[in-house]
Amino acid sequence: MNIPVMDIETKETKMISIEEVLYILRSGNNGSIQKVSTENGEYRILSETEFVKYLTDTGQLKVSDGGVAVNLKKVKRIDPMNRKLVFSAGKEASVSTARFKEIEEEIMNLT
Repeated sequence: MNIPVMDIETKETKMISIEEVLYILRSGNNGSIQKVSTENGEYRILSETEFVKYLTDTGQLKVSDGGVAVNLKKVKRIDPMNRKLVFSAGKEASVSTARFKEIEEEIMNLT
Protein backbone atom coordinates (compact mmCIF):
# COMPACT_ATOMS: atom_id res chain seq x y z
CA MET A 1 0.00 0.00 0.00
CA ASN A 2 1.18 3.52 -0.80
CA ILE A 3 0.68 6.56 1.39
CA PRO A 4 0.72 10.24 0.36
CA VAL A 5 3.54 12.23 1.95
CA MET A 6 5.44 15.50 1.68
CA ASP A 7 9.24 15.48 1.86
CA ILE A 8 10.16 17.60 4.90
CA GLU A 9 13.28 19.04 3.21
CA THR A 10 12.18 19.61 -0.39
CA LYS A 11 8.40 20.02 0.21
CA GLU A 12 7.89 17.59 -2.71
CA THR A 13 4.64 15.62 -2.56
CA LYS A 14 4.75 11.96 -3.53
CA MET A 15 3.58 8.46 -2.69
CA ILE A 16 5.77 6.06 -0.72
CA SER A 17 5.26 2.38 -0.06
CA ILE A 18 4.30 1.37 3.45
CA GLU A 19 7.13 -1.16 3.16
CA GLU A 20 9.63 1.73 3.16
CA VAL A 21 8.46 3.07 6.55
CA LEU A 22 10.84 2.60 9.46
CA TYR A 23 8.64 4.40 11.99
CA ILE A 24 5.98 7.11 12.33
CA LEU A 25 6.27 9.79 15.01
CA ARG A 26 3.26 11.88 16.05
CA SER A 27 3.92 15.54 16.88
CA GLY A 28 2.26 18.94 16.70
CA ASN A 29 -0.95 19.97 18.43
CA ASN A 30 -2.68 16.85 19.75
CA GLY A 31 -0.45 14.64 17.58
CA SER A 32 -1.96 16.11 14.41
CA ILE A 33 1.28 15.87 12.41
CA GLN A 34 2.68 12.47 11.63
CA LYS A 35 6.34 12.32 10.64
CA VAL A 36 7.36 9.26 8.63
CA SER A 37 10.97 8.10 8.62
CA THR A 38 12.40 5.90 5.87
CA GLU A 39 15.94 5.03 4.86
CA ASN A 40 15.63 7.66 2.09
CA GLY A 41 14.36 10.58 4.16
CA GLU A 42 11.71 12.04 6.42
CA TYR A 43 8.21 12.90 5.34
CA ARG A 44 4.96 14.28 6.70
CA ILE A 45 1.74 12.36 6.00
CA LEU A 46 -0.63 14.55 4.00
CA SER A 47 -3.99 15.62 5.36
CA GLU A 48 -7.12 14.60 3.43
CA THR A 49 -7.31 18.02 1.78
CA GLU A 50 -3.63 17.95 0.82
CA PHE A 51 -4.04 14.42 -0.56
CA VAL A 52 -6.96 15.44 -2.80
CA LYS A 53 -4.94 18.47 -3.98
CA TYR A 54 -2.02 16.13 -4.78
CA LEU A 55 -4.31 13.84 -6.81
CA THR A 56 -5.79 16.77 -8.75
CA ASP A 57 -2.38 18.43 -9.28
CA THR A 58 -0.98 15.19 -10.71
CA GLY A 59 -3.99 14.72 -12.99
CA GLN A 60 -5.30 11.59 -11.31
CA LEU A 61 -8.53 13.36 -10.32
CA LYS A 62 -10.38 16.33 -11.80
CA VAL A 63 -12.29 18.84 -9.67
CA SER A 64 -15.83 18.84 -11.01
CA ASP A 65 -17.59 20.89 -8.34
CA GLY A 66 -16.81 22.70 -5.11
CA GLY A 67 -16.39 19.55 -3.07
CA VAL A 68 -16.19 16.85 -5.76
CA ALA A 69 -13.06 15.46 -7.43
CA VAL A 70 -13.58 12.63 -9.90
CA ASN A 71 -11.53 10.03 -11.76
CA LEU A 72 -12.58 10.75 -15.34
CA LYS A 73 -11.28 7.37 -16.50
CA LYS A 74 -13.93 5.65 -14.38
CA VAL A 75 -16.94 7.53 -15.81
CA LYS A 76 -19.33 5.12 -17.55
CA ARG A 77 -21.89 7.65 -18.75
CA ILE A 78 -22.51 11.39 -18.82
CA ASP A 79 -25.95 12.69 -17.83
CA PRO A 80 -26.10 16.19 -19.38
CA MET A 81 -29.70 16.86 -18.31
CA ASN A 82 -28.80 16.58 -14.62
CA ARG A 83 -25.10 17.52 -14.99
CA LYS A 84 -23.92 14.25 -13.47
CA LEU A 85 -21.21 11.75 -14.14
CA VAL A 86 -22.36 8.15 -13.76
CA PHE A 87 -19.99 5.43 -12.58
CA SER A 88 -20.42 1.68 -12.15
CA ALA A 89 -23.15 0.39 -9.83
CA GLY A 90 -25.18 3.54 -10.49
CA LYS A 91 -22.97 5.83 -8.39
CA GLU A 92 -23.15 9.47 -9.49
CA ALA A 93 -21.22 12.70 -8.98
CA SER A 94 -22.60 16.17 -9.70
CA VAL A 95 -20.74 18.62 -11.89
CA SER A 96 -21.08 22.39 -11.66
CA THR A 97 -22.66 24.14 -14.62
CA ALA A 98 -19.49 26.18 -15.09
CA ARG A 99 -17.26 23.07 -15.34
CA PHE A 100 -19.61 20.64 -17.12
CA LYS A 101 -18.62 21.37 -20.74
CA GLU A 102 -14.89 21.25 -19.93
CA ILE A 103 -15.20 17.94 -18.09
CA GLU A 104 -17.45 16.47 -20.79
CA GLU A 105 -14.80 17.34 -23.43
CA GLU A 106 -12.03 15.79 -21.34
CA ILE A 107 -14.00 12.56 -20.97
CA MET A 108 -14.70 12.47 -24.73
CA ASN A 109 -10.95 12.92 -25.40
CA LEU A 110 -10.17 9.89 -23.20
CA THR A 111 -12.15 7.54 -25.44
